[in-house]
Amino acid sequence: MFSGLRQELRLTQQLVMTPQLQQAIKLLQLCQLELLDAINQEMEENPVLEDAPGEVSAEGGGDSGPITTPVEPSVLKPVTVEETARSDIDWSNYLGEYNTPGSIYFEAEQREVPEYENFVARRESLNEHLMWQLLLSLPGRREERIGSAIIGNLNRDGYLRATVDEIATLAEADTSEVENLLTKMQSFDPQGVCARDLRECLLIQVRQLGLQDSIVVQIIRDHLKHLENKNYKAISRALGVSLDDVLSAVEIITRLEPKPGREFSDEEPQYISPDVFVYKVGDEFVIVLNEDGMPKLRISSFYKEALSSKGANSGLRYG
Repeated sequence: MFSGLRQELRLTQQLVMTPQLQQAIKLLQLCQLELLDAINQEMEENPVLEDAPGEVSAEGGGDSGPITTPVEPSVLKPVTVEETARSDIDWSNYLGEYNTPGSIYFEAEQREVPEYENFVARRESLNEHLMWQLLLSLPGRREERIGSAIIGNLNRDGYLRATVDEIATLAEADTSEVENLLTKMQSFDPQGVCARDLRECLLIQVRQLGLQDSIVVQIIRDHLKHLENKNYKAISRALGVSLDDVLSAVEIITRLEPKPGREFSDEEPQYISPDVFVYKVGDEFVIVLNEDGMPKLRISSFYKEALSSKGANSGLRYG
């Protein structure tokens, strides 16, 4: 068998992942906020990149517009008043009316004055709101100490993250006292506050709505897992009621608040900026990229001049 070197031509296709292609694939997967963070990080690491300043108009003091010389103001002509006072005015009666002693009342102009009591320096926290309600109930020193311990162990959603025994140890009280005061504080505003879990939070709100004898309580107490999975037929079979009754009860439950302390949260909302805008122009839809706040990158003029001067100096020849 003959074996040796031979030359042949083959035509194949393959994808070459160049650095430019890898970078493009990486950037195309980013949303606008992530892309902005990536650009800012690249500008910090790469000194050659810089943000191109926006166009400065001539009115803003920039040098892009032509310089105009101020025009000398024209000579103003004196203003002459040709109108004369009417001769049929009784000036003595006019002066006598306004020289009379006493207070003169002027009708105030009706303006929309803002209600300054609506302006507050900061939002009230959940702990402050509950402590205000606790003090309104005129508690004794012992109850105030227990209530303060309960309020201090609430998370930002309004749930109690400590057991009754821990609260009793912290407040140096009996567990029965803590249970009684906890039941009392669970009727405070917002509804469902001071609950120990989601089931108790929903049951508190249902009880305050006066629905403690309905199938809503049974669904929350015994079939919360089926409710989370939207297995309404299983709930209907277990309770022996119609599916319509279950759906009506579910509609009530969905209107309850699972996080009572949410309205007292001091977190600022995080708004999502869209990557593109879609406008309907006539019978067509136009897609416009959202470039709001996106920097315009360019190569730094300092490094560009440095590279140019280096290239010019490298071309010199010494004899």
